[in-house]
Amino acid sequence: MHHRIQSGGIRWLALLMLVLAARARAQGAAGIVEEALDQVVTQRIEIPEQPLAQAAAALEQKTGLRLAFDKSAFEMMPYRDRTRVSIVIENCRVRDALQSLFDGLGLEMAVEGDQINVRPGPALRRLGRALTIEEAQLLGALARGRWSALDHAKLPISAALDAEKQQELDRQLAQAAGLNAVRELDAATAAARLSWTVEGGRLSFITRKQDIEQRLERKLSMVYQRVTLDELLVDLGRRIDVTFVFAPGALRAVNAENRKMDLIQRESTVRQTLERICGNTGLRYGIEDDGVHIQAPPGAAPSTGGARRVIAILRVPVGDDGTSVEFPIYDDELPPDVLKLREKKLPEVIEELRKRG
Repeated sequence: MHHRIQSGGIRWLALLMLVLAARARAQGAAGIVEEALDQVVTQRIEIPEQPLAQAAAALEQKTGLRLAFDKSAFEMMPYRDRTRVSIVIENCRVRDALQSLFDGLGLEMAVEGDQINVRPGPALRRLGRALTIEEAQLLGALARGRWSALDHAKLPISAALDAEKQQELDRQLAQAAGLNAVRELDAATAAARLSWTVEGGRLSFITRKQDIEQRLERKLSMVYQRVTLDELLVDLGRRIDVTFVFAPGALRAVNAENRKMDLIQRESTVRQTLERICGNTGLRYGIEDDGVHIQAPPGAAPSTGGARRVIAILRVPVGDDGTSVEFPIYDDELPPDVLKLREKKLPEVIEELRKRG
């Protein structure tokens, strides 16, 4: 893969980094890196084809910037850390050069402290696995130019959208203005509430719901021990980059003994895991454009959103002098089985009080 990035320019970066280093005490490290990224390189930087990690190290030497690659970034390359790239940068901002380079590999960068962290970007997170060489070649082509400059007739495009969605996508793409086609596709599909991938070496457009359904089919190995139900589901969502939306009162409707879970699974799809959780807890789920919606078990009392009621007070002694601390217990903090017991016993308690009165 060869990356050549050119634009208009005024200054050479490596010399600038020496000057900026002197300001380190007066300015935060991140600010220095951001300033360096906004400088324009006029003296040609050329790095011959070599493994990505070595090319990044060579780029560090020539620019003075520090690049820190997340382990998963290499794991999602076509040949892992042996994936080879060549880099040519001339007459452009350093930021634009690096963004175009990483966009073509499905990666993204973020300045943190005195270094630039590189990790899987949106295109790779949507794919959920390592790129094939065909997919990397397509991403590289999209990163080398604007959408309007590409020969769309030669692009391998697959879209099964209805006429209305396709029309909206075309409108958004015509208005998109970004560094390259990768970023314009991100902006246009976000505005049209769609998603795109390079799966199979083809540019595919799908609905967000279809995107989420595909992510639920990813296989994961997982070990959870005494993890609360909401933490488990949120972590599952994080691992496939999907939001889990909890209906009001859904988790409170689960029996107390099921609110903490032990779960060990190997190479199971997220959907299988979700079905297992729902089977054990009675929860239900549905897929919408904005994520996976978790709903209360059938027949559970709906949450009204009204004021919480104190139904008991727990008084705990905290000293030998009679001092105690009171903890109010609210109606929405009790599991359904305890609430049923309360409803059953309450008439008996009231009748006993009447007798004593």
